[in-house]
Amino acid sequence: MRVIAGRLGGRPFESPHGHRTHPMSEKVRGAIFVILGDIDGMTVLDIFAGSGALAIEAVSRGAASALPVVSRSLACARHEWRRARAAPGAARRHRPRCR
Repeated sequence: MRVIAGRLGGRPFESPHGHRTHPMSEKVRGAIFVILGDIDGMTVLDIFAGSGALAIEAVSRGAASALPVVSRSLACARHEWRRARAAPGAARRHRPRCR
């Protein structure tokens, strides 16, 4: 998986392995952001953020913040690991909510 566009465009990221989490494809993410248009300064809520792809893409494209909501503990652990390795500033704007 990789970030499609924005300041993090082209940067790879890992999604949780297994059959319980299915990452949103690049084609679908691209279509969503074409429909949404300019999201600069907005807050994004990614409700079923198994891989966090939508939230990461939103921050890359200029969203002020993104809140991925994760229900699986493995997926949440991956989000925390990814956040720790994120670019400066992005880590503060991309914090998963785990339950």
